[in-house]
Parts: sequence; C-alpha cells; structure tokens
Amino acid sequence: MKKNIFLTIALLTITLLGYAQNQTYHINGNTPADGGGNDSNSGLSPTTAWASIGKANNMNLQPGDKILLFSAGAWNNGSFYFDQNDVGIPANPITISSYGPNPTANVWAGGIQGFYGENTGSVKIENINFYGERTWGGANTGTGINFYTQGGSTHRPYIFINNCRIEGFGQAGIFISSLHNNSSQLKGFSDITIKNTAVTNCGNAGVQIFAFGDDALISSNYVHRNILIENVRANRNAGNMATTTFATGNGIIVSSAEDVVIDKCVADENGALSNFATAGIAGIWYYDVKNGIIKNSEAFKNYSGLTGIDGNGFGIDGGCQNVIIEHCYSHNNEGAGYGVFEFGSPNRHENNTVRYNISQNDGRANNFGALVFWGVDALHRVNDVNVYNNTIYLNAANLANTANLPVGLKVLGNNFTNVKVANNIFHLSDASLSFTRTVSLTNQPINVLPAEVLMMNNLYYNAAGPGNFNWGANYGTLAAWRTATDQEKFNTTDYGLVANPMLTDPGAGGQVAVVVADQPNYDIGTGRSAGSPSPNNQPVSANGNIKTITQYQTTTNSPAREAGANLNTLFNVNMGNSDYYGFSLSASLLDIGAHQSNTPLPLSSLKSFTLSKQTNGNKLMWAMTEVEKISGFSLEYSTDGKLFKDLSGFISTNKNLSYSFVDFTPSATITYYRLKGVDFNWETWYSNILVARNELSKADFSIYPVPLNNSSIVFDWEITEKTSINVSDLSGRIVFSKLLVASAGKNQVELSELDNLPKGVYVINIVGASKKSFSRRVVK
Repeated sequence: MKKNIFLTIALLTITLLGYAQNQTYHINGNTPADGGGNDSNSGLSPTTAWASIGKANNMNLQPGDKILLFSAGAWNNGSFYFDQNDVGIPANPITISSYGPNPTANVWAGGIQGFYGENTGSVKIENINFYGERTWGGANTGTGINFYTQGGSTHRPYIFINNCRIEGFGQAGIFISSLHNNSSQLKGFSDITIKNTAVTNCGNAGVQIFAFGDDALISSNYVHRNILIENVRANRNAGNMATTTFATGNGIIVSSAEDVVIDKCVADENGALSNFATAGIAGIWYYDVKNGIIKNSEAFKNYSGLTGIDGNGFGIDGGCQNVIIEHCYSHNNEGAGYGVFEFGSPNRHENNTVRYNISQNDGRANNFGALVFWGVDALHRVNDVNVYNNTIYLNAANLANTANLPVGLKVLGNNFTNVKVANNIFHLSDASLSFTRTVSLTNQPINVLPAEVLMMNNLYYNAAGPGNFNWGANYGTLAAWRTATDQEKFNTTDYGLVANPMLTDPGAGGQVAVVVADQPNYDIGTGRSAGSPSPNNQPVSANGNIKTITQYQTTTNSPAREAGANLNTLFNVNMGNSDYYGFSLSASLLDIGAHQSNTPLPLSSLKSFTLSKQTNGNKLMWAMTEVEKISGFSLEYSTDGKLFKDLSGFISTNKNLSYSFVDFTPSATITYYRLKGVDFNWETWYSNILVARNELSKADFSIYPVPLNNSSIVFDWEITEKTSINVSDLSGRIVFSKLLVASAGKNQVELSELDNLPKGVYVINIVGASKKSFSRRVVK
C-alpha cells in the first residue's frame, strides 16, 4: 500500500507521538450539496466526513480504528488497501463497516479489487457490499475481499467478515492466502470467521482459503488454522473459460488448514465455465485439511464445466485427515453428491467420514455416482474412510447426457485401504441404473477387494426392476454379487438386503435455499447512474432448514428400521450423536439410512401452551421440556373450532425451549388455536385448544331501538372485568363515556343519556381491561 510521503519533521513527530487508537472515521461520497464529505475534513463525525476511500488508504490505522461508509446516496467508489502499517489486535480490531439509514453500504470497485490487505491482521469487515464490473457484464480482474500474507513464524490472527454481499469479481469473491517457501514462513492466518455473507457471479471461486509455495511445507504444516464459515452462500460463480491450468468456479473451498468448520452454507450453480482438462470443481470441499467438518449445508446444480469433469456437491479431497461431512443435503449436481478423492497430496489421506447425509439425483453428467471414490495411484491412496447411514435417491430424468447414466456408488481404481460403506440406502427408480460401478482410471471394469472397499449392510431398492450390481462384472442379484466378490459379507456373516425402504416421498426433496432471481434485483428509476446497485440490496439468505427435507424419512413399517449394523461394536467406529434430522441415536436399535426412527416424540415434552392478547394481535407462546427429538412445530387456527388451517408455517426447533408467534390478523369474532408438534418420524401430536374472542359478533352485540331513543345496549363478554363504553362522532371526538364492570356472559346497559345527542352518525366502542374491544356505527 502506498502511503503519502511526509516531510522529515512530520515523520519525526509521528514517531514520537504515534497515532491515536480507537478513532472512528466517516466516509460520505455524496456531493457537498447532498451532505457529502470532503477529504480535508477530520472524518471524525458524520458532519465532518471524508469524501473518498483513498483518504482512509493514506492513513496508518491503529487498533480499534473504524472506517464507516455512509449507506445511502452516492457510491463509495474505490478500493481499500491495507498493509503492515494497518494492523489491529484480536481484542481491538480495525473495522470497516457502515453508518446511515440502510443496513449496508456499497463499494463500487469497477475492474479491480474491493479490499486488499497484505501482511495485515485483526481486521473486521461487516455490513459492506462489494461490487465488481462483472456484475453488469464488464471485465474484472480482481477479488472482492483479498487477505494475503508472506507467512511468518507466528500466525496473523483474526479476520472477521460478516453480513456482506460480494458480486462481480473476476477472481474469487473472498480469497485468503499465504506464501510459504522456507521454514521461517510456516504460519498463515488464524481465527478466521466468514458468516452471513453471499458471494455471487465471481470467477475462480466464491470463497477460497489457500496457500502458495512449497507443497511439502504447506501440506505438512496446515498453515492456516481455526476457521469458521457459517451461513454463507456461494452462487453462480461460473469460472473463467480462459483459465486452463486449474479448475475455476468452486463454491467454497478450504485447503492447507486445520480446525475448520463449515456450517449452514449453500453452494449452487457454480463452475459452468470451468475449463481445466483434468479436474473440475465442487460446491463445498476441503483438501489438505486436518480436523474439519462440513455440516447442515446444501449443494445443488453445480456444473462439470466445459470439460465435463466433476461438478460435485461436497468433497473430501487429497491430504485430508479427520474430516467429517454430516447432515448435508446434495441434489441435482452434475458430478458426485459426495466425493472422496486423493489427487496426490504429500499428506496421507486418512480417517475421514461421510455420514447421515442425503443425495437426491446427483451424478447428472459424466457417468458419475451419488458417491464417488478415487485414489490417483498406489502411493496416494484413500485410507480408513467410513461412509455410513446416508440415503441416496437416483432417477434417470433430466440428465446432461442420456448416454451417461448415474450410479449409486462409483469406485475409480483400486487405490484404497479399509474404506467401509455401510448402513446406506440406495433407492433407484429406473431399470437402467446400477447400485454400484467399479472401473479403472481408464474406465475398464475391475474387481475391488473387500480390504480396499467393503460394502456392508446397505439396503438396495430399484422401484423399476430387480436392480444391478456392477463390480467388475454385472450381477443381477445381491446373492450372486455377494458370492462372487465377498461384498456384503463380514467374517462368515452375510449382510445387506434388497427391499423397499418405504421412504416418505423419495425424489420430491426440492430446494431449500431461497430461489435467486435470474438478474440481481436492483432498484430502477432511483436516479442512479447505469450500473448502480440498490443500497438496500442485501445478501441472499444462505440457507433454510434442510431438516425439512422429510421426504427421506422412513415410514412406520420400513425394513430399514432397527436393521442397522452397529459399526462401533464391529469396527470401533464412533457413529456420532444424531442422524440427519438431529434425532438422537440409540445405542442398540440402529436404522439403515440417514433417518433414525426408534424414539417417538412424547406429548409430555410440551410444558405449556398459552395465549395473550396484544394491541396488534394474539400472541401464542409455548415451552418445551426438551426438543432433541422434535423436528419442529406449526400453529393452526380455526373460526369454528372444527376445521383447522395452517397459521405459522413450519417452525424449526432451536436450542431454546421457549417459542412464540403473533397472529396479527385474527378473526373479527372468535379464533381457536392449537399447536401441532412434529417428531423426526414426521409423526404428529396436538396441544389443547385455546380460544380468543377478539371482537363481539353481531349476535353478541345489539342496541335498540335504532335510531337511538331511550336506548339500551346488550352484549356478551368473556370474563368479568372493568369495561368502558365510549361514543364518538365521526371526527373521533368522544361525546359520551360510561365505566362499568361487565359480567361474564350477557350484559344489558341503559344508555338513555344518548337521547340528547344531535342527529347524526356515531361510533360506539366497548373496550375491556383485557383489551378485548368492539366497535359499531349507529344512527341517531
């Protein structure tokens, strides 16, 4: 970063006095007539704001300093540049954020980068949207947010990115990288958090954490550490067709790191223009990661690119150790739903797990499987991997090429040691499809030995025919395949079954993440110049609750129930604590597939269900004693107490035990409410019914005679309470008021005082202490 050159005396003064910490600077790019800033200002308040990002770039920022961009009005054109002179501390980072009427501010980076930080650290970026020229069909050669270090003897701590939208950059949306060529440069970044952020329409990747330099040094030292990527969406990052030396267009990819968590993320429609001849992309994946997890995430419609390779949903690639993919949902990817690969990393690929996931209609291109295994050679094998309790569904519709049929599991080569595939459901719905396929790297049929890959206690079902097991040759029955290959056998015990798993609605899982429009939803006609996005354009929601994909739960009489093998007892495999739906696992009664069904939800879990009236509606509240076995709730309402309809939609459980919902549009008369609880078998129970009398019906309220003359009012009331009767004219002026105690039941009140009112139209209001009320117009 280039800083201004100061006079020697100025430099001496700065050296002696230093910069002040914990300063807050403001940038307002509007014109002076519109209240904009001026770079000659101090920047220390909204009224003394700077005009440009360049002014901030010329500062040496200190711990606790904040750069705030005005969130309304003109663009904040330009790019941020931080260097080793702009470094915070984790407890007091340097912050870039926004101020003003809108939640986020926009940075127009044009053809270059949005933020570039070299050898800096302890930086927080939040509530900022970065846009590159690619958003509007132009060219961009930069990255949205780019942190880079040349490495060192210690990690550079703390990068925090929150609530941002990054769009239209030719390289990655977010790129965090380091260079390591010798033993003094072994450390990269640590304590990285990226959350609540959308990255779309970028080139090389949506989000990438990476290291350059000596492969052996990088791989063996896992140079980055302590990474959390949460609630992030990588969407339509197509890749760069001009790049032919590596695959471009990945969604979220982390490498050369340890202790990594990806949670509640989405990667979709990435990689369409990837143009590398020997490898492709994936939605969410790791390589050279030690101790990592990918969970509660969705990957769909990722592409195999211009060369027809990969396009996977999720992946555990070369050099990974102790990595788990669990509770994820993959569907409609051109490549594998879940890939376990070894490309030739200096690290040993070992002790990785794929469990309690769902795959629906993956492998839409290139003869791929919902599951795919590959080891590049005998020196770089996939070792000690467990793939269990997943549910896989495949049909042969909407393929990229009808000559390239998908398969449940595809095994490429023999470069495996101790890979177990157990307790999975393979549900096919086309007679042309195979449960398994084993081929060499030149696509020739091969036999894979049980010591390499062992299939054990899986459930196989083809709704359109008997099914086919391809394992070096084709076998029409499970028994024939078992006899010829020793698959589905352990010691002397036969395993596996062919049966209808009786899933709730296989093939109908759909998409959980919100649908993204074909074009960005920018404001039109707001006076902005061409290519200006709306300042209110917020990040696309990353994910809904994928636990709602209940189509892959087994029904009551499913043969998959209580038919699971205990892998802990057989192979000392830690099977985890919960299934795909968060349902607790039994120590003894295990199921096959992603759904564990044996403990139904007791009604006794409902502690209370109550109703209170608010000025703006009826508030329903309920409390639970536990929610571990509960998928969620919905509230239902009725106006007659008999026919109930959905009110709230599906409400997912969370770590709290108390919930609430407000009905803002209750019936004008009476509303009945009940709570519907849903367990992870999709079985239901109902609470008691609550009744809300919101306003009195015509039958409950009468006044006679009309026009008013020596009149009486008769009304029903729900409880005994203090009540007021107010009469107002059409201007709202109260012309008569009476206080009384209304009794529960029918009440009659003499209103002879109204005889003296002038002729006209009046409104009678009855209001109770409980906020129950009723209004009616009458004529005098």
